[in-house]
Parts: sequence; C-alpha cells; structure tokens
Amino acid sequence: MPDPITAVVAGVGSIASSAIGSGAAKSAGAAQERAAMMGVEEQRAAREELARRLEPYAAVGSPALQAQMNLIGLGTGSTNWDAYAQSNPAIMQAYEAQKTAPSGFNFGGFGQYGDPIYQAGGTQSLADFAKNYYQTTGQAAGEDISAFTVTPEQLQQQAISGIEGGAGFQALARQGEEGILQNASATGGLRGGNVQGALAQFRPALLNQFIEQQYGRLGGMTTLGQNSAAGIGAAGMQSAGSISELLGQAGAAQAGAKLGSAQAWNNTLSLPAQFAGLAYGKGLPSFGKIFSG
Repeated sequence: MPDPITAVVAGVGSIASSAIGSGAAKSAGAAQERAAMMGVEEQRAAREELARRLEPYAAVGSPALQAQMNLIGLGTGSTNWDAYAQSNPAIMQAYEAQKTAPSGFNFGGFGQYGDPIYQAGGTQSLADFAKNYYQTTGQAAGEDISAFTVTPEQLQQQAISGIEGGAGFQALARQGEEGILQNASATGGLRGGNVQGALAQFRPALLNQFIEQQYGRLGGMTTLGQNSAAGIGAAGMQSAGSISELLGQAGAAQAGAKLGSAQAWNNTLSLPAQFAGLAYGKGLPSFGKIFSG
C-alpha cells in the first residue's frame, strides 16, 4: 500500500514546481513583451526625428510647385471671399446676424427644456459665409466678383512681372542696353535700324532667359520637396513594418507566457488522475483511501 506521506509530499512538490514554472513563464513573457515595446518606442522616435529633420525641405516643395504652375499659366485661380464680404454691407449684416441665430434646441443640456441653443461667434468663417452667400444670393442677383478673383492668366502675369521688376533683371537690362548703345556710338550707327532692332529684342530675350532660369530653380526646389516627402513616406512605411513585427512579437510573448503558465498548472491538476490510474492498474487502494488510511 502506497505511503500517504510520500503521496502528499509528491503532490506538494509538484504544486510548488508548477507555481515556479508558471511564474517563470509569466516573467519571461513579460520581459519579452517589454523588450518588444521598447523596440516599438525606438522605431517611433526614430521615425518622428527623421520626419522632423526632413519637414523643412518637404515644406518648400508645394509653394515651389505652385510658383512653377503660375509661371506657365497653370496656376489655380482663387477668390478673396473676405474682401468680397467686407465690400458688401448686406453680407456683413447677414454674417453678424447668424452669430446669434439659434442653431437648434436644447434637450437635456443647460437651460430650460426646449430652449434654443445659440453659438456665439457664428458657425462659419467669414470667407465660407461669403462664398455661400454669393452662390445662393449674389450670383442670382448678377453680382460681379471679378475684382476679387485672380485667374490663372493673372497669376502668370504677376509671376512674369515679378521677374521683370526684379533688381537682377533691371541691372542686366540696363547694362545690356547701354552696351548696345555704346557699341553703336563707337561705330557711328547710333541711329541705324539695326540698333533699334537690337534694343527692341534685347529685353524680351533677356526676360525669357530669366523666366527659364527661374523655372529651373523652382524645379530644383520642387524636386527637393518631393524627395524629402518621399523619404518621410518611405521611412514611415519601413517603421510601420518594423513596429508591426515587434507588436507581433509582443503578442507572441503574451500568448507564450499564458500557454506556459497554463501548461505548468495543467501538469499539477492531472496528478489525482495519475495517482488513481496507478492505483487501479496495480490493484492498490483508491486515491481517496490512501489518505483515509
């Protein structure tokens, strides 16, 4: 007949071993999870630092591209809705009135049940309100907003005028024209047709050269912005992949710790059945009788 004390000692030892094994599995899993999450934080920090460093370069791309488009007549026209509103007393009066107009009714908030709700400051910006006003009222009344609208053609003319009025262009234009006149004076052909033709062609040719140079310079800035933005995007995608892998490792560590802990306790919980099977197989007293004497 098996010794009851031996059986008890074996059971207690198994329980202790299972507890230790369960704790070790949880500790190992927690350590792996912490390591993975630390990796995630490092990846995010590196991604954000790279984005911060490249942002100034990426930011120049959009205005440079817009300036390029303006220079070749493909700019986006726009309307100064604020100026349109401020020039029209009816719009301003309606805008001020909507600031105190009820936007709904109170059902359970502050005040009395069913009181109107007022939104101080209005629900729209002045520009949005003016645009909606024109589309619903001003356009039907035949209002002319051309004075507040800039077309692609006007943007192109502004860009070219800006180049032509620049100090660099003006200085080279004067030097070139003076050179033509001095050369003609030295050769006695100051009043000749060739001189007048050269003067007439010089400024347009110089302006065209400046326009091409400006377009090329803007193209360099556009490319810089594009490459920087692409670098930010590529770094983000790479970081996202690494973070996804690390999060998967953290999840696997959690799952492994739980499975390891469950397996350790499962081994202990199966002991009574093992004792019973052993006793039955050898014709010994049942497990309950071992402990009852």
